[in-house]
Amino acid sequence: TESSSTKRKLVEMPRPGSLAMTRIHDILDFESEHILFGGRQSRNAHYDCLSYFWRLYPCRHITHGRRYALLLMVELLCVVCGKPALPHSTPDDDKEEEEEEVKNQERALFDPLYTLSVDKWAEIEADLIKLRDILLRKDAMVNYDTPHDEIDERAHETDIARMQSKVFQDKYHLALRLIQIGKALSPIRRLLEEALDANLYNFNQVVGAKKIQEVMDVLSAIQDEAVQTIVMELFKEQGVDEESGSKIYVLKDDETVINCLDSKPFDLNKVQKRFE
Repeated sequence: TESSSTKRKLVEMPRPGSLAMTRIHDILDFESEHILFGGRQSRNAHYDCLSYFWRLYPCRHITHGRRYALLLMVELLCVVCGKPALPHSTPDDDKEEEEEEVKNQERALFDPLYTLSVDKWAEIEADLIKLRDILLRKDAMVNYDTPHDEIDERAHETDIARMQSKVFQDKYHLALRLIQIGKALSPIRRLLEEALDANLYNFNQVVGAKKIQEVMDVLSAIQDEAVQTIVMELFKEQGVDEESGSKIYVLKDDETVINCLDSKPFDLNKVQKRFE
């Protein structure tokens, strides 16, 4: 009969490096899932922890697989929902959690949605497209644990059955359109929201003709006709520029603009809800 001391010698203990890596994997999974499925209150603190351990993750340079997809989802969620969407937003969580949530959001690295530039919205758009491509790969659910993990030669191929699901069809295209609407309106969004917050009106004077033209320039580069139609609900044609021959647009009356901004798909609070 083997002694207990002999049995202990036969047990293969993990090397410290291996044990540490297992713990990093567990922490990455825990923090990612907490951010994605938990409440807003502690999201930023968990993001800080995830960012720290991601820098220790030896596969951080592998831009496919389950953990990288989780990271992209987390970053998209935090960029879109990391702070209140508008200057007059109020948290939707219980009142006793409100002070803690606001404190966490104030220290976040992310900016309120209404302040984002055209370039920042374009980055969000590119990340959403990239995330979809990664999730449609055949290795989307594979955990790469070391940089030397073998990659299946068909891993890059698209999973056709998954691509047909509602998540990658209707829901994806809706999210993409919300981002493109945000991008198109970003030249005037901050001006409008801050004017509303300060009870200032006469929005055409607030934003000015140059900013409205910037909206039209961004919108013309968006190929989705549905997005163009939705954004143009805020504007009306007012003549033609004599030099360029292009149409001149102005905002519709203040009441119409306010009603639009408070409704889908313009309301940035509802955009955050959609992403959550």
